[in-house]
Amino acid sequence: MDDITKLADVAALDQKITPEQLSARYDADDDAFSLLTVAEATLNRVPAGVTMWLSSPAMRTAWEEVLAVQEGNHQLSWWNKMTTAGIEDPDTLRTDRRLAKIRQRRREAQLIAATSAAPVANSLGQTLALQRLKDAHPEETDSVIDKLRWSSGVAADEHPTPRAVQLLQLSDDQFRDLVAHDVQGRVDADALGHPAVLARWYDALVDLGCRTFEQIGLEAENRNIRAWFAVPDRHLIDTRHEAPIDDWAPKLTFLTHLRVRLMERSRLRRAHDLRLSRQIHLPLQQHLIAAHPDEYARYQQQEPAAALSFAAPLVGDRRPPHPAAFTGYAAVLHQYEWEVKWIYDGHRVWLDAWHGDDWRAGGRIVVTAARSRSTGRSSWRWGKPRFVFYSRRYRRYALLLDAQALGQIAQSNPAAAPSRLLKAVVPQTRDHLEALIPPDGFRWRHPYPPPALMPLDRR
Repeated sequence: MDDITKLADVAALDQKITPEQLSARYDADDDAFSLLTVAEATLNRVPAGVTMWLSSPAMRTAWEEVLAVQEGNHQLSWWNKMTTAGIEDPDTLRTDRRLAKIRQRRREAQLIAATSAAPVANSLGQTLALQRLKDAHPEETDSVIDKLRWSSGVAADEHPTPRAVQLLQLSDDQFRDLVAHDVQGRVDADALGHPAVLARWYDALVDLGCRTFEQIGLEAENRNIRAWFAVPDRHLIDTRHEAPIDDWAPKLTFLTHLRVRLMERSRLRRAHDLRLSRQIHLPLQQHLIAAHPDEYARYQQQEPAAALSFAAPLVGDRRPPHPAAFTGYAAVLHQYEWEVKWIYDGHRVWLDAWHGDDWRAGGRIVVTAARSRSTGRSSWRWGKPRFVFYSRRYRRYALLLDAQALGQIAQSNPAAAPSRLLKAVVPQTRDHLEALIPPDGFRWRHPYPPPALMPLDRR
């Protein structure tokens, strides 16, 4: 077994390592799994098998939870460095960049988990027609639901167990204290995940989050609850001179683990809803449609406007945060048949455009911009975009003058850009190349965010 104890060990793994080999080596090692998760989120190059294993159906729940914990731990580390060494200290800035990458990867993991568990939705016209069918036959609907609940085992599983009954009989204060101890890892309360307890568990977690927010000078609003009580970086920046570190650090750690429990509760709720959809609602719909086909067809015909106007919402935005002008740049590149990938690491966004499968032979254009923290009105501000072209003749990257030069190069794709369109040659140094050029490995880790179950390309 290859022992991994630091991020460099992950980068040094065999580039052809498979998910099966990773599972055999590290599935039972929590420390190694955490290290692999951080490395995959922060390093420019890790084996493709690591990404495939972490995002696989069997591992993606643990992957998302570890990313949430690491996001909280790195935010606390960044805050400690900022309060002791200063916001512009190089060590603080390095930690900030790593935090941004972990945070970005956690958002992508969340989307992968949510989209893979989401049931296939009917169109609005079908939904309205089915509802009218249920309303027209209430006794038949109730009878079928009752039979399906018992035959599928849902009714038995939803019936409270003795331990679930004990939890439901606790007073609000006792139940909240139990949930707090569970968040801290001081008790084992598996019964919190019982379907009969999920709603009360969620209420207690939200109550604890609101109370802890108040203790660090924040008022919990709906957007904070939807974000699972993630502490805004701006608040930590604004309070860095007066905040008591020894008092706040345990509270920030508590909020980190509270978020993990909220994630687990959300996952259990989604799993239960998905089971209800597959074992009760879908068979019920099929039964009603088969029993009353003419009536269902008539209801559908009476809902033409809804059926035609409905468009299924996208689950999340398929593009990362970016300057508004990047949408136009992407459109220009698509117009001239460049394959464009949106790549984002939490601080910098790239439009990475290839002409063909091998950019060294077919051509490559990169548009990139970075955002940095500002003490002004906004906590983030995008820098000026930079346009990069790979000169196949000289095998070097060059900076283009402006967006107009980008359009001309995208149209002609020359082996070497005319000098009148060039601004400068990119120095062949690591710092310059890492800032301007996304690693090829990001190409199979994205497009942003990677659609669930989509095969990875260019491994």
